[in-house]
Amino acid sequence: MNTRSLLLAAAFLCATAHTGRAQPTIQFSASSYTVAESACFATITVQRLSDPSTTVGVDFATTDGTATNGLKYTAVSGTLAFGAGETNKTIVVPILDEGFVEGSKTFRVILSNPTVGAVLGARTNATVRITDNDVGIQFQLATYSVAEDAGAVLIGIVRGDDGMLPATVDFATADLSAANGLDYTGTTNTLSFASDERLKFVPVPILNNSLKQPNRTFRATLANPAGASLGFQKTVMVTIVDNDQGFQFEFASYTITEDAGAALITVLRGNDDTNSTVTVDVATADVTATNGLDYTGVTNTLSFAPGERFGLITVPILNDAIKEPTKNFRVTLSNPTGGAALGSRTTATVSIVDNDPGVGFELGSYSVWENAGTIAVTVLRGNDVALGPITVDYATSNLTATAGPDYQAVSGTLAFNQNETVKAITIPIVRDGSVLNNTSFAVTLSNLSGGATLGRASTTVNILDASRLTSRTVVPPFDTALMIRREKGVNLITWTGGGHLQRADRPTGPWQTLTGATNPFTVQSPIPATFYRVTRPKPVNVYIPSSYDGQTPVPLVILLHSYSKTGAETEAYMQFRPLAEARRFLYCYPDSTIDRWGYEGWNATDAIGYDFGSNGVDDAGYLRSVIEEIGRQFAVDQKRIYLVGHSNGGFMAYGMGCQSADLIAGIASLAGMTFLDSSRCAPSEPINILHIHGTADDIVPYAGGALTTTGVAFQYAANMPPFPGALQTVQTWAGYNGANGQVTDPAPTLDLTTDVAGLDTVVTRYANALTGGAVELWTINGGSHVPTLSPEFSRRVVDWLLAHPKR
Repeated sequence: MNTRSLLLAAAFLCATAHTGRAQPTIQFSASSYTVAESACFATITVQRLSDPSTTVGVDFATTDGTATNGLKYTAVSGTLAFGAGETNKTIVVPILDEGFVEGSKTFRVILSNPTVGAVLGARTNATVRITDNDVGIQFQLATYSVAEDAGAVLIGIVRGDDGMLPATVDFATADLSAANGLDYTGTTNTLSFASDERLKFVPVPILNNSLKQPNRTFRATLANPAGASLGFQKTVMVTIVDNDQGFQFEFASYTITEDAGAALITVLRGNDDTNSTVTVDVATADVTATNGLDYTGVTNTLSFAPGERFGLITVPILNDAIKEPTKNFRVTLSNPTGGAALGSRTTATVSIVDNDPGVGFELGSYSVWENAGTIAVTVLRGNDVALGPITVDYATSNLTATAGPDYQAVSGTLAFNQNETVKAITIPIVRDGSVLNNTSFAVTLSNLSGGATLGRASTTVNILDASRLTSRTVVPPFDTALMIRREKGVNLITWTGGGHLQRADRPTGPWQTLTGATNPFTVQSPIPATFYRVTRPKPVNVYIPSSYDGQTPVPLVILLHSYSKTGAETEAYMQFRPLAEARRFLYCYPDSTIDRWGYEGWNATDAIGYDFGSNGVDDAGYLRSVIEEIGRQFAVDQKRIYLVGHSNGGFMAYGMGCQSADLIAGIASLAGMTFLDSSRCAPSEPINILHIHGTADDIVPYAGGALTTTGVAFQYAANMPPFPGALQTVQTWAGYNGANGQVTDPAPTLDLTTDVAGLDTVVTRYANALTGGAVELWTINGGSHVPTLSPEFSRRVVDWLLAHPKR
């Protein structure tokens, strides 16, 4: 030991002898640190332990590991000085963000040479790991599924590196179980990315043959990148879904009312060779229904001319005026000719629902506001027309409501003529405001004459306390576009504009809603003294925040449900009602018209729901009438009217944006796209667009294309034009709005689902959007078509919309 060292040691021993303190210890706060390549800096903490009262120092320096100074980081060195009372110091190392795909790299930081009175602790070396943010050029998805008759599949390729130079990559397809030239057209191409391009699509033609065969697959591969590296997803598999089902019934079961006149049963030809004439035999057989008593059996050969894909079997239904349970018979397909084949659904069951419920109330309960004045309670005769004129007595009685203060008691006798099927009992409701809570009374039928039988003999009328009004029913205007025509021995009622079919015995009513009626609707011939009309779809309940004063304009939010779901089901999924109260806006979730397959669905864009049920429904006109009617009944802020839609409802929201931009301030679409052909949409002015989509959506793919869901309705939809991807959708609307300056956050910033842990959503926005025309894309990494929404989802969506009014 030299003289200087001895003196230092003596000084230290002297100091510790007099103070009794432990010597200061300097070390890193952790032995390893992780930093993203895009973070710009790595911050490393050095601790001083034990005696904090003295001034001490320590040297530091970086050294390469797998990371190289000047390429991945900038080397630093120096001395940290801890003043009296200081226990932490930081070392800042610049991190360099380059555009190469190379995985994580590491470097080290080393402490040395503590000053007088200090010693090094256990952690004198710290490893810094730099995670790579460059995924290179790769396929957007790992798999695609496309219908055989879709025409083409659009395969997305994304460039995920930070490189700012142009890049190229080779694209090529290869057979698996699908054959080039038979099932698809092989494609070989070199894709060129400009410096700011991040997404390209390659169309691969799909060939539609008339052979019934299993699904087939082919592979696409990326190779030979220039100016960039390849990412992990270098190959993608495409499945071609066969659309040649052979002869089969459209449905496995049909339900028809006893007085419908006939059951119309559809036979599908699938997509077998439609250029030739083919036949298939049809025959009915009893199950619980009896040929000659409940229906007239048929044995027939159904012929399809060249080009025909649908055939119709008409089975006469016999109305016996006897009250009885539902009866069934079976229809079977056999003996296809002309090279055609049978599909999987060669038998169908037809259920005949008895229409003779006896004389009874149409509904088991009715509701009326206490200030409504009157309520009409409907009594139906069923279809016991063969029994001639009948009478039935009626009378009201108290439950929790009291005759006099709450309603006016009524009693009497209803007289039905032979052809009358609907009567109404009008009951006055007293307008004295005495109802402080909901109350009810009963109406009862008795003493039926003429040999008929009683059905629902009593009903309950609920009187609702108007002072507790939290919602109000809004009924759009009637639509009476209805036509009756004679076809194949039965009368067919058809209508346009959606809505529900009603019938009455006289033009003034009362009207009975035929809730099971589908378009077209078959009726018995002749129609005896019966009147028909069509109403708009179900009335809309508008939810009112408790702070609404009737004078101050408030926003309006309308939720559009997905296909086959109701508005209530979609609200249970989205859960916007609590926000209507908290954020003070009017809120409703209307139901669409039921299509020919019995599902709720909006007539939206050309790619999905655009009248593929042939209902002739003008949903855009209907929704506009809903908005206008709510505007007449409430104080609505005309600059804050918004639509939120999921799937088919999201497509519908875009359709409304195209047609009613003068009314709508903005839309939010979850998993619903706009028109692929931008010329199909001509918004009259900018509207705010929030598009939300999961990258793992297997129904409406993030990259666009065609529906990948099976089912009868979707088989029809599969013949429709494809839809754009999520990015193309927002780019199209940015064009409509005159927006530019696309900016994507470097990492997820939102937590919209519970399916993916932590932050899962990346935001892309247009920085230079016109006022009133903001456009944003929220990409849910790994999100499905129906993601499990986090509590943050509804709040984020509503707050975004309310922050973007119409200008």
